[in-house]
Amino acid sequence: MSVTHLVCVVLVAVDVSSANGSKRPVFDDWLKENDKQYDTAEEYERRLKIFENNLKVIETQNRRNETYKLGITSFTDMDFEEFSNLYLMNAPLNCFFKKGNHPRRKGPFPKSNDWNDYPFPVVNGVFDQGTSCASGWAFASADTLASATAILYSTLFPLSAQQLIDCSSQYNNYGCSGGLASNGLEYIYYHFGIAQEKDYPYRGQDGPCNKNSSRTIAYVATVINVTAVSELDMIDVAANDGPMAVGFHVPDNFHLYKSGVYQNDSCPTSGNEVNHVALITGYDRTGDGLRYWMVKNSWGTKWGMDGYFWMELSKNVCGIMNCATYPIVHDLSGH
Repeated sequence: MSVTHLVCVVLVAVDVSSANGSKRPVFDDWLKENDKQYDTAEEYERRLKIFENNLKVIETQNRRNETYKLGITSFTDMDFEEFSNLYLMNAPLNCFFKKGNHPRRKGPFPKSNDWNDYPFPVVNGVFDQGTSCASGWAFASADTLASATAILYSTLFPLSAQQLIDCSSQYNNYGCSGGLASNGLEYIYYHFGIAQEKDYPYRGQDGPCNKNSSRTIAYVATVINVTAVSELDMIDVAANDGPMAVGFHVPDNFHLYKSGVYQNDSCPTSGNEVNHVALITGYDRTGDGLRYWMVKNSWGTKWGMDGYFWMELSKNVCGIMNCATYPIVHDLSGH
């Protein structure tokens, strides 16, 4: 992934600088690249104005020469309020594992690890949750179980986020209004498995539960929650156990993130401000020694670094270390 990331950094500079002269041609090119069109001329002009405002935000931030860059993404025609209404939880949830049940190893732990570099595939590709469904929690729940299953049994397949959306409300999840990965894994544990994506496909909206026990394919033996703000515990998991789901608070302008290590000292770090869930797939450090989490998101590959972002590791940035969770899996033949 490192080569791709370096390319993304270069593209940011090209995109933003090309917008300095005339915004409308850049906007029209962006519409073509993202296969977007609007119903009226008035809507086009409104979106163009938002696009121009976002370009100013991008240029202002990037002139600060910090550890991350903003850039033109698939959401650049949205202000953050609209983006939040479409992609984030309707109301922030409380997710703080004061005392987890992860049995930390003694170490020492490797300086870096990326589960995308495993000898065989153990991380699914980046999904796009679409608009009007805050389903990041469901994708992260399904993804951490899919990875744990693949690591143990050398078989990777997407699991059904839609089943979690439709069927896990009694475990304090709220479908397209939001939820937590730990609660999604609890549902899978108590309901003896989850189906593959192809057998219970994603619709991006709430619906009736259509669980079919004959189609369950992956099973949870134990749900492991990682003690909040325990850097060593999280590194241990990311080094030895597999990708883990993490809740955090998405801050203003994060829909414009493009590359680099995201830092934010003003973002809420409390456990009661979780409005999104994603998947940590590893950790590393920059050439300057800045450590970071590698995180797979569910906003498609035109956002961030092919759908990924890096978050500073040494701090609990945006509460990303408050509620990490992963499963221990059962044999594929049954619970």
